[in-house]
Amino acid sequence: MPSKNTISRYLFSALTLCTAIYAWFVPETIRHTTYLISCGMVWATILQIYTELLFALCSSRSTYVPCHSTRKAYAIIAALLPNEQNIVFDILAHYDLIEYSNLTVILAYNSPYDMELMGRLNTYTMKHHTFIPIRIMNSHSKAENLNHVLANYIHEHDAIIGLFDCDHKPCINAFDKAAYRLYTRGYDFVQGKCRVRNNKENALTKFLMFDFEIIYSIFHRSRVATWGYAIFGGSNGYWRSDVIKKYMFDGSMLTEDIDLTVRALLDGRIGYYDDTIVSTELAPLTIASLMSQRLRWAQGWAQVSIKYLIPTIASKHISLRTRIGLLCTFSMRELFPYFNLLVTPLTMVYLYRGGMVSIFGICTSCITLLAYPSMYVGLWRTSPDSFRDNHKTMVRMLFMGLAYSLFTTRISIIAHMRNLISFDLWEVTRR
Repeated sequence: MPSKNTISRYLFSALTLCTAIYAWFVPETIRHTTYLISCGMVWATILQIYTELLFALCSSRSTYVPCHSTRKAYAIIAALLPNEQNIVFDILAHYDLIEYSNLTVILAYNSPYDMELMGRLNTYTMKHHTFIPIRIMNSHSKAENLNHVLANYIHEHDAIIGLFDCDHKPCINAFDKAAYRLYTRGYDFVQGKCRVRNNKENALTKFLMFDFEIIYSIFHRSRVATWGYAIFGGSNGYWRSDVIKKYMFDGSMLTEDIDLTVRALLDGRIGYYDDTIVSTELAPLTIASLMSQRLRWAQGWAQVSIKYLIPTIASKHISLRTRIGLLCTFSMRELFPYFNLLVTPLTMVYLYRGGMVSIFGICTSCITLLAYPSMYVGLWRTSPDSFRDNHKTMVRMLFMGLAYSLFTTRISIIAHMRNLISFDLWEVTRR
């Protein structure tokens, strides 16, 4: 019997075939109606994307006033061993450079068996008294690791909690900046900016460097500017200890970070995206690893969208602006791939049989394909000079973005197929 992973891919292929059959054999009246609805939904999504891009371009960059905070802070690093054993000590050495006097670094890790690395961690602890390694027994996920530490090791109600994946290297003044946002400006959580540092490994990591720049310089920034809310992305995020201890992580969700954020937002909590709090991370090195990572993201977002669609409508603690933003995000990101999938075969049928309506479809398909590459235009204003000055690379990445647009459509639909057959395995990104 084929695995659930294989079944989900078969279902995607079957759906693609069904859309082609539908486009050819459905009666003309139904085809025409479907065509107009699909094109309309695609245009609505594209309009949302370009509106958010415009707001991101017009928004001002974050400003920072050094507050030299002495408030207690914790950097909690979630590690899944043995997957990340080769990078642990390099990462820990970086945390020695953090400029914050009252910082405790906690390595929350799980491992299916005893490792030589654990003895080295104990030795490291003797030399670094502000470092605490914690092995969480019987844990199988990042959420379980973090919940264990938050419940048993964080006792202060006014501390700063910084959450990081094991490959992250935050900027040296990250916690002072977070203290300013959380306790001077009064936000409940702050999401920093993430960048790829292994961009010279191969063509894929170089492309992902630009992809991450789009995610954080445009999408994260535009959410705050357009809809008035921020999203905690799972790493390089900072929380008030009393807030995060109240909500904790839901281990049943594949994107436990997004789930936590939405629960907090629906309770009236306020987040902020600060692009001056920069952390670097490692991008996937292979297409297979990237697909595994993005499938988990897409599947987790789909879980959150379904779970919180009605609560978002009913919530009394969020503004109309934020409510509309969340509803647009939940609905558009999940429905867009299907309408996008329908437009292409319907357009081809109209082209074959003739008719002016095909021109509209061609324009829709072109605009859809160009939606992601057009984000690179935004990078010219929102990104550092190092991005803007690299003209040849920008052009190459733009064309790679065309293929990536098709890749993301496929990923989104396969993610839905996985949810449909209850395939919710938390797959670790290989290091």
